[in-house]
Amino acid sequence: MMTLHSPLSQRAMYEPAIEPPVTSLTLSVPYISWPITVRPSANGAFVTVSDVFDGIYRTLRAQVTESEYRSIRSPSDLKRVNGAYEHRYRRIRDSYAAYKERQNGVRRVDFLVRHTRFRGISFADSRGGLVLHLS
Repeated sequence: MMTLHSPLSQRAMYEPAIEPPVTSLTLSVPYISWPITVRPSANGAFVTVSDVFDGIYRTLRAQVTESEYRSIRSPSDLKRVNGAYEHRYRRIRDSYAAYKERQNGVRRVDFLVRHTRFRGISFADSRGGLVLHLS
């Protein structure tokens, strides 16, 4: 499993995310039902470390659709997701920014319910499936 213990250099951010380099990769996340698909952006040829972090960020910052929100079956899970949403916008110190964030509603990151610290990525199986580890 790859874990991040110190800041990466600018050069390292643009190196291939995995060897051999790939043109896309898909991460599964234990706390959510949709995958995170990462494609190259910086160089267009292969997925970089920067592309992985950017792909995770963009995917988790997306607003949930109505069907994704309705997919929460358990009342306790619904309460946890809603609590994470409220915690996220309430910790914003700027009142206008907090208001705007509140108006934007639940985002996919709220489904993680505070499991938001990057702990690494590992291969899930021999076919090359990747898992994003969070705590």
